[in-house]
Amino acid sequence: MPGLFIGTGFSGHGFGIGPAAGKLMADLVANDTPLVDPYMFRLSRFSDGTKIVIDASF
Repeated sequence: MPGLFIGTGFSGHGFGIGPAAGKLMADLVANDTPLVDPYMFRLSRFSDGTKIVIDASF
């Protein structure tokens, strides 16, 4: 649905990652440059066949 933004699925970790998730959501809603690339958090990652890549370089 165009214009719908949902931030969910923190599995009990919302207290720790909530501020960054909130900032990301605010950036997306305001159409600002996001703090991080939201591509890896897209819902379709569960069904589009994308391989899981763990980047431990950060």
